[in-house]
Amino acid sequence: INMKILLTTLLIFTSSVLLASPSVGIIVKKKGNVELLGNPSKKFIDGKGVVLYEGTYYTQKKVRPGSKLRNGDILRTGKKSKARIVYKNGDQLNVGEGSAFKISWKKSTKTKTEESTISIINGALRGIVSKKGPRNTLTIKSRSAVMGVRGTDFHFAQRGTSGKTAISVLRGKVEVAKTETPREIVKVGQGFSAELF
Repeated sequence: INMKILLTTLLIFTSSVLLASPSVGIIVKKKGNVELLGNPSKKFIDGKGVVLYEGTYYTQKKVRPGSKLRNGDILRTGKKSKARIVYKNGDQLNVGEGSAFKISWKKSTKTKTEESTISIINGALRGIVSKKGPRNTLTIKSRSAVMGVRGTDFHFAQRGTSGKTAISVLRGKVEVAKTETPREIVKVGQGFSAELF
């Protein structure tokens, strides 16, 4: 690879991350088939590559390094595919093959802080989230579990249609609850794992 092209590409990535809002993730690395479902709308979007998911229309587009992950977007990876998303403060999400998740955020009326939620549709996600960053109140949801992240390095996987969720904590600690009642809360500390059915 030409050194000039490499430096230009690096400069574009760095500029994209610095100019993005703290909530917007930048896809800095991708391998294989990775796509983004963006521009969520309750009204039908006329055009090519329109996808309907849970009552919302999305525009389907291929991901390239430098693509932005915005509020309400869904990211999907195919077989033998993966992606890395980095945020302005250094938080990152590493998405495994055959995965799909939706990201959303809104300002809390009580605390006036931004609350972020990642809804795992299927597959696996590893996150490194700063305790003092804008995602310090991040919530991760799957079919069977809800997890609060407060400055953690974690791995979260939704296994197929069984609804089984597996969580591993590499650094920090998390609180996990089943989505079904009774909602017993389980604390998972550094170096430990849990499975919820």
